[in-house]
Amino acid sequence: GGVGKTALALQYANDYKSHYQFIHFMPAGTSQLVVSGLLKLADDLHVPKSDKAEERLGWLKTTLGRFEREYLLIFDGIDQVEAFEEVEKYLPD
Repeated sequence: GGVGKTALALQYANDYKSHYQFIHFMPAGTSQLVVSGLLKLADDLHVPKSDKAEERLGWLKTTLGRFEREYLLIFDGIDQVEAFEEVEKYLPD
């Protein structure tokens, strides 16, 4: 930590924002933060609400899979295996 990875990612996002349909930044140090960040993304993309987070995240995955232009998701601070597993589970291939 502390070597400027977040600043570098944010600078990249700013410099290349025209290349992406949208950019979403989220803290991702734990699996709970990943899920929270993905649910915030679902809000931003107007994915329908659900009482079940797992169901809504499935809808988010489908929504993301339908975008024709590239988008950039920045997961900041992801360093736990469980957090990586959440990303893999809820993002399209």
